[in-house]
Amino acid sequence: MKDIKGEIRESLLNFEKTDEIEAFVEYFKNLFGDNLLLVIFYGSCVSKLTRKETSYPDFYVVVKNYRDALRKFKNKRLLYFLLCKILPPTVFFLKIERNGKSYHCKFNLISKNHLALYTSSKAPDMYIFGRLGKRIALPYFSSEKEVDDLILFHHNSLRMNAEMALHFLPLRFELDEFIKKALSMSYLGDYRIERDTKIEELFEAEKHFYRRVYSLILDEIGTEKGIVKNSGEFYERISSLESEKIRIEKFLKKSKRRSVYRWPKGILTVGNYVDYLLSKVERAKGIKIELTPLERKYPLIFGWKHFFKIKREGHLK
Repeated sequence: MKDIKGEIRESLLNFEKTDEIEAFVEYFKNLFGDNLLLVIFYGSCVSKLTRKETSYPDFYVVVKNYRDALRKFKNKRLLYFLLCKILPPTVFFLKIERNGKSYHCKFNLISKNHLALYTSSKAPDMYIFGRLGKRIALPYFSSEKEVDDLILFHHNSLRMNAEMALHFLPLRFELDEFIKKALSMSYLGDYRIERDTKIEELFEAEKHFYRRVYSLILDEIGTEKGIVKNSGEFYERISSLESEKIRIEKFLKKSKRRSVYRWPKGILTVGNYVDYLLSKVERAKGIKIELTPLERKYPLIFGWKHFFKIKREGHLK
């Protein structure tokens, strides 16, 4: 039986390698050169079961340092360098052509030092470890050391989501119930617009992986958190976690605030960021939002009424 590191390694390296993914990896290698350490594939496109016709891949592009990584961005290099230092990661949208086909993706540029921080117990919010607490894949790595380090970051992310999920479960719970709650944590610490069925879809798509790794994580944290496994499929907490729950709820609120602070960055680094958000609302909820010319030009000043409306109607996770 594999240990958790073995399970994670196998999951990272065993996935469907498509022409689309290879095209983006080649682009990142050419753009960042020797500064490129890892390309992490995450999000709904990792599994065929969660990928939709309108979906496109999401990546974390991990580099040694921002200064060298941004050399080819020319007149925007200084701006992007400053933005990379604030509330990582820095998001870009990319369109490339290969063999007569057009591909789109979203990629998050981040340094390895920032990735290590934001997947550790010192993370100031859960923006990154919430996303890496789900199944991810590794289409590119510069060395085996980088694979080993990513296994640690991924393990930390899975575990931190798991530890937070315990605070929102009854004293007696099933493994699948625990997994679904852990998968939902990133939505509690962020403003996300997703289908109501998203958590169930994520679970069904990768349930064999989640059952293996999260059962091992429960074994890891069992003694510390007072968890015992009864006969059958049930786990039970033998101690209360109420005092810790207050701290977790404050952390989730802080994470949500910081997710909003990232929006101006997105507008600066992504030319069609507003259109991306509007299309996501329409895809996930069937709500078409029409912006006035003034709202489109200055969304952070005049666009808030739409945010509060969909929030009030319960469409924001």
